[in-house]
Order: sequence, then C-alpha cells, then structure tokens
Amino acid sequence: MSIRPKTLPETGSNQTNMNKKLAIVIGVAAIFSSVLIFSQKISASCPVSQCEWGGDSMFAHECVASGEKRENSFARLVCRNGTWKVDLNGWGCSDTIQCDQGSKVMIGVVCYCRNCTIDPGLIPPSCSPIQCAWGGDGYFTGQCVNNGDTRENSWARLVCRHGTWKVVHNGWGCSGAFQCDTGTCQQSYCVSSFPIPTIDSYTWAAAKIGASCQVCTPSCAGKACGADDGCGSPCQTGTCPSGQVCYYGQCFTSCTPSCTGKACGNDGCGGSCGTCASGYTCNASGQCVASCTANSSKNCFDNDVYWYDSCGNRGAVYDDCGSAETCSNAACVADNCTANSSKNCYNSDVYWYDSCGNRGAVYDDCGSDETCSAGECGASS
Repeated sequence: MSIRPKTLPETGSNQTNMNKKLAIVIGVAAIFSSVLIFSQKISASCPVSQCEWGGDSMFAHECVASGEKRENSFARLVCRNGTWKVDLNGWGCSDTIQCDQGSKVMIGVVCYCRNCTIDPGLIPPSCSPIQCAWGGDGYFTGQCVNNGDTRENSWARLVCRHGTWKVVHNGWGCSGAFQCDTGTCQQSYCVSSFPIPTIDSYTWAAAKIGASCQVCTPSCAGKACGADDGCGSPCQTGTCPSGQVCYYGQCFTSCTPSCTGKACGNDGCGGSCGTCASGYTCNASGQCVASCTANSSKNCFDNDVYWYDSCGNRGAVYDDCGSAETCSNAACVADNCTANSSKNCYNSDVYWYDSCGNRGAVYDDCGSDETCSAGECGASS
C-alpha cells in the first residue's frame, strides 16, 4: 500500500529504487513534523481574531484572517477566530491541533482529517506518456494527472511534467525522491531563497490533494475498447482492429505520442500536451501565447494592405493595391519603395520591411522564451 503519489508503473530494480526514495521522503517528513512553523498563541502584533503564521527562517511572518488557509509540508490549516485548525483532507493534526471538519486518520506517521471513505479510483495499466499516476492506495484517489497539472500531500507538492513528477517552486518533497521544477532544493523545499515570502506560494485549492469521497456512477458511454466504467470495473467492450491501439477507451491508428518542445495542443495520438492558463491560447507550434485581438492594426504584405491581430498574425486583405501602386506604411501609394524602412513581426520573429510594406530579411530571431510584439522581441508574459 502506497502513501505517496505514484509515477508510472515500475517493476524490478526501478521499484526498489522508488521504495528507497519513499523511505527518504517519509523520514524527512517525520523529522520536520516536530518543527513549529505556526503558532496557536496569538502574537501581540496580530488581532485576537487572527492567527499567526511563519516568522522563522523558512516562512515570512503574517497575521492570517479568520477563514483563510495556509499550508506547507508540516500542516494544512484554516484560521478559526484566532485558532489554527487542520482543514478537511489536510494534514498536521495532533493532540493540540484539532480538525476543522472530519476525524483524525493516521497515514503512515502523519495525521490527516477525513470525513468519508476515499474513492480508490483506478490506475490504468499505464497512463499516457505525458501523464503522471497519482494515488490508488486507499488514501489518495487513483488517477492519471495531465501534463502541467498539480497534486500535493504532506510528503510532496508536485507538478506533472511530461510523465515525470517534479516539485513546484516553493513546494516540498525534493529530498531525494523528486527533482525541482524550478529553484534549488533546500531543507526539502524547492526555493529561490528563504523565507518564503508570499501567501500565494503556499495556498492551494483542496482539489489539488487528489482525495475524493467514494461516490461513483458507472459509465461506459462512448468507450469502444478496454476501458473501465469509472468506478473500478471494466466495461464490456471489445478490442481494436489490427493496426490500431486502445487509448482511453477509443481505438486509434498505432502511433507514438510526441510532445517534444510543446507546452500545449495535440500529442499526435488523440491526447493532450497540456493546456494554457487563462488569457493565453495554444498556437500552431504548441506554445502558449497571449490571446490575440483581431484586426488590431494594418500593415503591408505582398504589396497589399492586410489586417493584423495584436500578436502580429496576418488576417484578411484590407486594401488591394493597384498595378501602379505599392503598399507603404499600411497604405497604397505610388511606386517608390525604400529598403529597410521599418521593422515588424512575422512568424514570431522581427523582419525588415521596405517603405512599401514588402517583407525583407530577418532583423531579430526571437528566442523560445520571447514573443514578437510591435517589431521587437520581448520576454514572454
């Protein structure tokens, strides 16, 4: 029985190595559990209805309002009128720290607060190559986690990166079992520096714990091959024709998913390479870019005036220049072009344009962490 987030199924020496890593994670958690990182005693600097957080070398001090939550590897808490309590499905309960909801349940050496039987879920024989497996041990719901999504418990706070769990910035669990996504591993946390300065860096939604109550309605609708019904039982469906493979209940022509160099979009086999955050869209190259406003400006292309969106992508023709005209500065004028008159974005790089709007040579090749805007390469938002 596992009490850690699982990666893809392992056998033989790989399983032995992961068991060793698990022992390291649990050992660190046991040592850290005795460290005081929040206070039940109200500081003189905090109003009586608030709870005191941090103030040591690892976490910045703050007064937390009643109803607000904080968390780290030691505890997941909610402030109740000046008293810390362990949030539902959170960890860190003890003889002195009570559950806000539910009852105390020991998972290994850590006390959790639970109010229901946890749905065991189902770990498929293998998740897709870009997904990470989580739970399925009776304590955390078994599931395939999509690339870029996050999960956490008292042992680690992780993000799935193309099939591999990594510790997020200001997250915990990097003491041997997992590598840092960003930052360096210090005292089992992946940080840029201590103390951790902002509340947002350790305040997450409860859904990220990946522990759902056991309430399930079986469904096999739309599943054509070897799939489960969502409640741990197989669907009575067939197998795929020769030359096809079963992928999440559907038959696909045999292929190898590929997300190399992609942050979003299709993996080529019906799966996903990830999704973009709010305000961003996935472009044809599989990169998340700022959402574009159509018909934001006009510019010359192929000796005609075209609409361009706010990201520099060319749209429909605005004005078709005549045979005795050339396009210059987004307008049709009499022929008389000056080379390298201006710069503008095209295909995510900066190009020279003559005074008639005809595209010339590359002026600046924007890097993978830059976007082209208003004729300049700039850092991506």
